[in-house]
Amino acid sequence: MIAGYLVVAFIIAVIVLVAFNKINPKLFPYLFYCIGLALLWQTTLQGYGVVGTDVQLELYSSRLALQDGWNPFDLNFQFNTSIATGLIAPWISRLTMLDIVWVYKFILPVIGAFTPAILYLVFKKQISEQKAFYATIFFLAVPVFSLEIVQIMKALIAEVFLACMILAMVSNIKAVYKTIAMSVLLVLVLLCHYTVGILAIIYLLALFGVKVIGRFMKWGLLKQSKLNLISLSIILIIGVGSFVGYYSYASNGLIMQIVSRVAVSYFNPSNIDKSPALPKYELYNNNIDRDSSVNAAFGSDFMEVSWLGKLFRIIQIVTQLMIIIGVCYLVFRYQKYKFTTEFMVYIGSSIGLLACCIWLPFFAHLTGVARFYHTSLFFLAPMFVIGFDMFTRKPKEIDKEKQIKGRLRMLGYLD
Repeated sequence: MIAGYLVVAFIIAVIVLVAFNKINPKLFPYLFYCIGLALLWQTTLQGYGVVGTDVQLELYSSRLALQDGWNPFDLNFQFNTSIATGLIAPWISRLTMLDIVWVYKFILPVIGAFTPAILYLVFKKQISEQKAFYATIFFLAVPVFSLEIVQIMKALIAEVFLACMILAMVSNIKAVYKTIAMSVLLVLVLLCHYTVGILAIIYLLALFGVKVIGRFMKWGLLKQSKLNLISLSIILIIGVGSFVGYYSYASNGLIMQIVSRVAVSYFNPSNIDKSPALPKYELYNNNIDRDSSVNAAFGSDFMEVSWLGKLFRIIQIVTQLMIIIGVCYLVFRYQKYKFTTEFMVYIGSSIGLLACCIWLPFFAHLTGVARFYHTSLFFLAPMFVIGFDMFTRKPKEIDKEKQIKGRLRMLGYLD
């Protein structure tokens, strides 16, 4: 408990010092790594065993790999398919001679803490250093990273590779190196955790669709591209091919069976029992109309919760409003920032996924609305800051912006 208060006090002190420009921005990535690690350790170092539900089965999978060697094609056990539990964790245990429990409690969070530091670098490439700092703080402030994802170690490691893939996407490296880097990182995401990998592929497919349509449009927003269509096609082919090729055989194809069953049960519930070869998982409860987390996000259960619950829902609604305002502001003022076409498409895709959680029956149950929201913050966190940016602009800044745009129109750079 005391450690938790100390972490919160440290974060508040850092925010105050940054607000008064008392910290060199070059130190921000290191600060975010330290903050991220402190938040993760705050959860994992509780008690003598690992903390969480999924992590118990992950630990069991790692123990089997240490005892008999890792063979992802042997056991009919979905946790045995991840390189995070079957390869990375046992390898670290052998290298450091630590018990596998302490690898999970101590070492894997050391890897997972890179995610916020990498995301800061992603944000900094597109907005100012200080705005990128606040966006990353917002990402960390949402407790899913430090309370839920940390209990699914394969997802925690997968997100590090996902953040690296996004950083490669928005960088200025040559197309061939970018294609290789993103392809390798996407495969690593897929091999660590199939759910995070599927989300990465969905984002890439959305980007592919926009790029194809964009070839027939002249919208200025689509001119800030960092990834050409050929490179994107190669990345998608490698990613989809790796997913289908690996998960069709790993653990006797159990993951592909689960994915198939989810698709069958979601899009055609009447046919759910027509595939006897598929495992009979209870995916949905027909009496549940909406995930309870969605109700909390909407505030529809406001009168039923305690005063602390009410305060949480008020904060949640305010942050969501700021994100929506930030997205709307960016659409009309995208010239003011350096967001790439790819990142803007991912922003739109994140809004679409969250809308599906709200409006499509049972969609939020596919992986949990909290995890959908957490993944969306990889792209929406800067929108929270931009939403506030709209209200904090000074009149002189607005006049200067109008003058600049007027001159650009006179020179023919703006329509």
